[in-house]
Amino acid sequence: PAYGVTVPNRRDQVLFTIWYFVTCGILGAMFVATTETAPSNRALFIPVWFAISIAYWLWTPRFLLHRKVPTKKLLPGALLGAFVLGGTIGTSPLWIGPTLNQNAKAFGSFGVVIALIAYVLIGITLSMVCAVFAPVWAHWRAERDARTAVAG
Repeated sequence: PAYGVTVPNRRDQVLFTIWYFVTCGILGAMFVATTETAPSNRALFIPVWFAISIAYWLWTPRFLLHRKVPTKKLLPGALLGAFVLGGTIGTSPLWIGPTLNQNAKAFGSFGVVIALIAYVLIGITLSMVCAVFAPVWAHWRAERDARTAVAG
């Protein structure tokens, strides 16, 4: 288990349901905020996005792991998640449009659907990498510190 934490299964479904609706609410609010705002004002949302994203990436594992993992251990993954997914979403207008157009010309509507599915899968993969990063990094640091203590 991540961070060596085992949690009881009885409350996990309820916690996941709460997490799911909070996640949908945050995504919906961010979507409405960015689509209802003039393109010239969208740069104002970058710090807001980054702050909300870091808070979300810190809250999610703490909430789902019953607050058994300290926030300090979750911070590297939260920073990575906010930066990587923010960068992916922020740069997507530069490359997703041409990709969709090229796939539409080559494969028709099937190419557009496959390109959109690929974009979603890229986002999901990046999310999983960022979620796994923090416990792996904490484990690597603990092993490194143990080796240093033995050698020194």
